[in-house]
Amino acid sequence: MLFLIAVAAALFIGRSESGWTISDPDSLVFSFRWPRVLTAAAAGLALASAGVMLQRLLRNPLASPEIVGISAGAGFAVALGTIITSSAITDPPPLSILGSLSALTLLLLMLQRRTQSTLAVVLAGIALAAALDAGMGFAISVGGDEVYTLLGWLSGTTLYADAGSSPTLLLLVLVLFAASTALGRWLDLIALGPEIASGRGLNLRLSQPLLFLLA
Repeated sequence: MLFLIAVAAALFIGRSESGWTISDPDSLVFSFRWPRVLTAAAAGLALASAGVMLQRLLRNPLASPEIVGISAGAGFAVALGTIITSSAITDPPPLSILGSLSALTLLLLMLQRRTQSTLAVVLAGIALAAALDAGMGFAISVGGDEVYTLLGWLSGTTLYADAGSSPTLLLLVLVLFAASTALGRWLDLIALGPEIASGRGLNLRLSQPLLFLLA
């Protein structure tokens, strides 16, 4: 219910010469608003789902894409690409996905070590995120004007959302959300601990990397 109210507010509440008003927007204003609402909703659903999955996988309520370094890996890759090419990256997702997967690979390698506890992985992820954030800040500070185009992207702007990409993004997130829901039993078992999960017949070497990749 609150979600529907928020969507309605985003679509029908706006600012005019006389201040904030509630009105039916014209076709031009509506064409700007609805793609941004869809994009924001998709991003929120994706972050919430990934956060829940990582909390179950690492059995830690602090786990999230930001804390364990996955988001920082995405930002660092795009910042580094901008510095290397000396030009603004017009299509950040490919580089950001590469950076996220690189950070994820480090986490998975740490998980494969039997001597490492999930708490140690979380702490290592926090350290990784801090290091990548520092590297990203350094890249932005030494770069030219092209790096400033990154600031809006890193802050999570919906400025570049359009009628073509927003529905595709929402559809993709819904598919991934459905997949994570279908694998809910895996998450429930993993949250109980590796011994119980293995005792229940769950293959941790297969399920853990797959769930991390989905997150």
